[in-house]
Amino acid sequence: QGITTATVRTMLVHCSNLSHLDLSLTLVGDSTFKGLADRGFGKKLKHLNLSGCVNITDLAVRRLSELIRATVPHPAPPAGCRRCEDLGCRDTRSSATLVDSPRLEFLSLSGCFQITDESLSCLATGIGLPMLKQLDLSGCPNLTAGGLAPLVHKSPSMEPSDLYYCDNILDGPWPLTASGCQNLNSGRLACCRSEHWQSL
Repeated sequence: QGITTATVRTMLVHCSNLSHLDLSLTLVGDSTFKGLADRGFGKKLKHLNLSGCVNITDLAVRRLSELIRATVPHPAPPAGCRRCEDLGCRDTRSSATLVDSPRLEFLSLSGCFQITDESLSCLATGIGLPMLKQLDLSGCPNLTAGGLAPLVHKSPSMEPSDLYYCDNILDGPWPLTASGCQNLNSGRLACCRSEHWQSL
C-alpha cells in the first residue's frame, strides 16, 4: 500500500514492454499514466489491475485509454481508401483493416468508486477493446447502464460471466447472466451496499 504514483511512474518509464501490471490497493492516482504514451508504454499491456485504487478518477482512465491507443498505427489513407471514424482506414479493394487493436484482455477498476460513465466512454472510443475478456467494475456506483452498453458492445471477446458491475444497475448489459458486484463482503474494496463503506 505504500506504493505511490511517483514510484510507479519511475518503474513504468523503464518498462515499456510490460504486459501485466498489478497496482491493486495502492495509492496511485491520476498522474500515474500521464505522458507514458510518448515513452511507448502500453503497446503490449494485456492485464491491468487497479482494484482498490481509490485515488483513480476519470482523468486516469482517460490517460490509460490514450496510451493503449497511442501505439496503434494510423497510416495515411491509400488510394481508393475511405476513412472510418478516427481509426485509420479500410482498403476498399481487399477489405483488410490497416490498423491494429489495443491488446488489453483484463481490466479491473473494482473499488475505484470515483469513476463515472466518462471513463467507460473513453475506453469505448473508436473500436473499443475488442480483445478484452474480463472487466471488473464492482464498487463503482456512479456508472450507469447507458454508460456500460457501448463498451460491452465493443468487447466481443468477453463472456457475460466475466463482466462485473454494481448490483444497483438493474438494466445493465446481460442483466440475467452478468456477474454482480464482488465487493459486498470485502472490507478493503468499495461497495455501495456495504455498511463499512456507507459509513464513510
